[in-house]
Amino acid sequence: MLSVMVKLSGEGALIDSVLIGRVFCFLCVLSFILYPERNVLNLKSGSCIIFHSLHWKQLSIPLLAAMLAILLQLADPTSTELFRFNRSAIEAGEWWRLLTGNFCHLSWNHLWVNLLGLVLMVGLFLRSLTISWWFGLLLLGSAIEGAMLFIVTPHVHHYVGLSGILHGVIVVGAVLDFKRDRVVNAVLLVGLTGKLIWEQSSYYLDDMAQFIGGNVLVESHLIGSIVGVAVLLVGLTGRYFLKTDRCSLYR
Repeated sequence: MLSVMVKLSGEGALIDSVLIGRVFCFLCVLSFILYPERNVLNLKSGSCIIFHSLHWKQLSIPLLAAMLAILLQLADPTSTELFRFNRSAIEAGEWWRLLTGNFCHLSWNHLWVNLLGLVLMVGLFLRSLTISWWFGLLLLGSAIEGAMLFIVTPHVHHYVGLSGILHGVIVVGAVLDFKRDRVVNAVLLVGLTGKLIWEQSSYYLDDMAQFIGGNVLVESHLIGSIVGVAVLLVGLTGRYFLKTDRCSLYR
């Protein structure tokens, strides 16, 4: 396990970059234990709620995203060359790379880390994120993230990975699920904000590079979070006007 020593206010402080991941996993497990009725495994009744048709419908988008990512990795390196975010190729007209680059990965380790994150998101926000939200995040959101990377990060020539938009999933899921358990979701949002600030600071050290096979593009995490906020605002605005229109029909 890699870690780095930095000096803060003249004192040595050991910063473990895996700590954030540990805390997040701990919160996920804690949520499963404290609120078993709202997660994938209903521990109180001993049943698995994903067998309900409604939940299979909700899971269709993340399942398709996971399957696509696995298939692309199986076809690596050919698939990576054809579908990764490649600035020169995009400028030449291969616009699909803005979307598909998010589903390519540097290595199997890189893929498993992101799929684990996706599974945790599904487990935490199963009752909050409907199929519409998943579609908006994993498909439209991924394309928007790719477009924003293309526009605002001209120094980025190649990019792969799902982690950016997963940050957006945390934003949307935690806000939508906030009424259900305020403490867990507040900690998630505060932790995510702290992580983004840390990644943009001079204290950040990419010690995941050796494990996943390349450097982490922290700009994608920030952009993914911004995309999540945008998807949330658009979705809530649309929901408000739909409810208003429906109410007006019965006046």
